[in-house]
Amino acid sequence: MRVKRQGLWGHPDFLKLWAGQTVSEFGTQVTYLALPLTAALLLKATPLQMGVLTAADTLPILLVGLLAGVSADRYRRRPLLIAADLGRAILLGSIPLAAAFGALHIAQLYIVAFSVGMLSTFFGTAYPPFLLSLVRREHIVEGTSKLGTSQSVANIAGPGLAGTLIQLMTAPIALIVDALSFLVSALSLGLIRAVEPAPSTPERRQGIRREIAEGFGVVARDRLYWPSWDAPGRGRSSIRWCSGSSCSMPRASWGSGSACSGSSSPAAVLASWSAPC
Repeated sequence: MRVKRQGLWGHPDFLKLWAGQTVSEFGTQVTYLALPLTAALLLKATPLQMGVLTAADTLPILLVGLLAGVSADRYRRRPLLIAADLGRAILLGSIPLAAAFGALHIAQLYIVAFSVGMLSTFFGTAYPPFLLSLVRREHIVEGTSKLGTSQSVANIAGPGLAGTLIQLMTAPIALIVDALSFLVSALSLGLIRAVEPAPSTPERRQGIRREIAEGFGVVARDRLYWPSWDAPGRGRSSIRWCSGSSCSMPRASWGSGSACSGSSSPAAVLASWSAPC
């Protein structure tokens, strides 16, 4: 007797997304360890240079976070996500290529870290509203569980795997693994068949400054959003987002609201969508 698949196990598009993001989560753990080790061991970076490298990775969320939120509201999210994945794959792949030819320089690491951070900001802001267009509200808790499990497993097992790969391949060459993981993520997004809702039309747009202000206004008026300010873009927020169908957040402001609140964790956002307001 065949057991009927229920919930998201019978949702092919979500399974593609989940598989791609799981691979990407593990790949990211490699970069977290391999990039600074490349600077410290191969390029003999000074403490100041290591500090600049860390800043280059975290600065983009302050510089382009709000713009990323507006972009997530104005344009279809899946092309943004795929472009971010492909861009990060190319950037990270340039490091082992340069190292192989003996041309790697600390300036290249700065550029790659900043650019990857910028693309990650766009990805993290567009990802939550894209999930809402993919997962029905009654499946949000299940989706949260699956995504959260993948993230937790990657956070626990990923550093050990990264360390092993770095020992076997050296730090700069190990970055190929993360580059490939982004390609897998882009492929999984490209295979999704669900039709994404059309973004707002140009005549209905209010201007970038006004849309950013609207996102700030939504976050400032609702105390449920406030806890997310302590962990922008790092997936550690306890924010309880509410679904657009049951709260005051307009659909056209999901991206701006996500950027203004600083929460780009799919698990955190999905969990909050299932919570009553």
